[in-house]
Amino acid sequence: MTLRTILLLLFNLACFTSRAEAPLVTKGELDLTTWNQKQMPTISLAGEWRFYWQELLTVNQLDSKAYSYAQLSVPWNEQEIDGEVLPKTGYATYALRIKLPPAIKEVAFAVPAVFNSYAFWVDNELICSSGQVGTTESETIPKWKPQTVLVKVNSPTITVIFQIANFQNTRGGCAEVMRIGEAGYLTWLSDIYHTTGKLLIIFCALLGSAGISIYYLTEAKGYLYLAFLGFAYLLRFLFSDLYLATDFEIDLPWLLAAKIEYATVPLIVAAAATFMSAIYPKEFKRTARIFFQATSAIAVLCIVLIPSGGLTPILLLLQVLGLSLAVYCSISILRAVITNRSGAWVTALSMGVLIAVASYNVYAFIMVLDLNRAFIHIGYACALSLAAFSLMYRTPLRLKQEDSEMLRYEDLYGKE
Repeated sequence: MTLRTILLLLFNLACFTSRAEAPLVTKGELDLTTWNQKQMPTISLAGEWRFYWQELLTVNQLDSKAYSYAQLSVPWNEQEIDGEVLPKTGYATYALRIKLPPAIKEVAFAVPAVFNSYAFWVDNELICSSGQVGTTESETIPKWKPQTVLVKVNSPTITVIFQIANFQNTRGGCAEVMRIGEAGYLTWLSDIYHTTGKLLIIFCALLGSAGISIYYLTEAKGYLYLAFLGFAYLLRFLFSDLYLATDFEIDLPWLLAAKIEYATVPLIVAAAATFMSAIYPKEFKRTARIFFQATSAIAVLCIVLIPSGGLTPILLLLQVLGLSLAVYCSISILRAVITNRSGAWVTALSMGVLIAVASYNVYAFIMVLDLNRAFIHIGYACALSLAAFSLMYRTPLRLKQEDSEMLRYEDLYGKE
C-alpha cells in the first residue's frame, strides 16, 4: 500500500468522524449546489428522508402520495415516525431530492445493506438492487449486499428513491449510512475496501492452513487452535460487513448466510478461548475455557434452530459473550505480563489492537458513522499476526519450564 493510499485513508477516516461542515439532509432535501468535491469527496446522506409506509413508488408518484419524514440510517421500527413505532415487517419507499452543482456530470453512491432487500433508483432509472423488493413475503427475496454505483447526472436536481422490504421479522429498513461522493474517489474507496477485505480473507485462510501444517509437524497445540481462530475469522469476513462471499462466487440462500454471520461470533469466542487457554494455561483458567466453549456451543445450536425472527434478539447475547471474553482475556494477559511470562507483551499488543478496532466499531455505530473498512481489515490482520508471532515464545517446552520454574500470579498475590 503506497504512502498516498495511506494518507487518503486517514483523510477518509477524518471525514467520517467529523461532519460539522457537511450539508445536512433535512425534510427530504439536500442542497449541494456549493459542493466542492475536492475538499469534501464524500457526503453522508443520513437525515430526514421522505418516508412512504407500505408504498413502493416511482418518482412520478411521490408528490401525489402522503408522506412522513424518517431517518434513513435508523431502522423504521427503532424510531418514532409521526408519533408511532412501526412494526418490523413491511415495506416502504424513502425519497430524497438532491440539488447538485451544474458542472457535475457523474456522481457515485455507496448503497448499504438493509433489512432485508432493496431497490435503489435515481429518477426513473433502477441503478441497483439487493434481492427482490415486494409487497408480500412470497414476492420478496432477502439479500444483504452493499454496493457502490456510478450515476450519470443529466439535471442539476436528482431524486433518489430507496425501496426497502422486510418480511423476515428482523429489524426493518436501513441501519447504516448511505453516501454520495465524487465518482472516482468513491469507487476507488470501494475498490480499496474490497481489496483489503479479500486479502484479509486470503490471509486468514493461509494462517489456518499454516497452523494445521505446523501442528502436524510439531504437535504444538497452540498452532492448531490458532488455525481454528483463523478459519473462524475467515467465515466472519466472508459473511458480514461487505459480504465478500459473493466476490468469491459463493452465493448462499439469505437465511443460511445470515445464520453463518451470527454463528461466527460464538465460533470466534470458542476458538479464542481455547487458544488463550493453551498458551497461558495458568492465567486463563480451565473453568473459564470450558465456560466459553460451552456457552458458544449453546449459542451456535440456538442460531441453527431459531427462525429468522430470532436473529435480532440473540444479537445482544452474542455481544455480551464477546465482551465477556475480551474482559477475561485482558485480565489473563495482564497477569501474564505481571508474572513476566515469555511473549506476554506480544499477546498484550495483539489484544490492544483488537480493542482499538472494536472501540472504533462501537464509536462508529453509536455516532452513526460509516466505517473505514480498510482500517478494520488492517487492524485484524495485525492482531492475528501478533497472535501467531506470540507462539514463537509460547512453545510446549517453554510452557513446561514456566510450570516448574516461574512464579505464578497466585504466588505473588494469593488465590482469588
